[in-house]
Amino acid sequence: KPVLSFSSDLIGTGIFTCATTNCSSGSLTVVSAESEWRPVATVSTSGIPALFFRNTAGGLDAYICEDNNCSEGSTVTLEDVGMAWLGDATINALGNPVISYSHNPLGETVGTRNLALFVCASTTCSSGQRQILVNEGNADAVHSVSLGAENNPSIVYSNSRTGGFMAYNCENSNCDTSP
Repeated sequence: KPVLSFSSDLIGTGIFTCATTNCSSGSLTVVSAESEWRPVATVSTSGIPALFFRNTAGGLDAYICEDNNCSEGSTVTLEDVGMAWLGDATINALGNPVISYSHNPLGETVGTRNLALFVCASTTCSSGQRQILVNEGNADAVHSVSLGAENNPSIVYSNSRTGGFMAYNCENSNCDTSP
């Protein structure tokens, strides 16, 4: 069943878990009273939703649901330095979330944005590893992340300098070596 992320000045940031395939009904979970910029939702291989969003300090948070309806869950801060702009999220072969985003190390809402990837070490994202993949300051917040046959992330992102799109292909599942 579909899972949708939302951000609204009226109710905050959260996740809508559809009860039907056409989303005519479902459950709404608000995870932050603040309206955070462009949250991203994904669903684990066991059907458990997760939401990734920029927290009020500008860092990156994950809300991991405890069941398929997201009736309960917990928030984990993945990164608390700088300013994050969410791009996309997926689930790797181990069932762990993989999140692509743009990162400004100075915490500014304008200026340098580097391409970053956070690979959770568990399904709950209680730990993981952040990688700055492109440190040129031109990674806008339009991303798509997918996993190749060997579970290696590939990210397509918009480039503010060229106005086009660039691709980054990781050499391993943690993306901790340069291509």
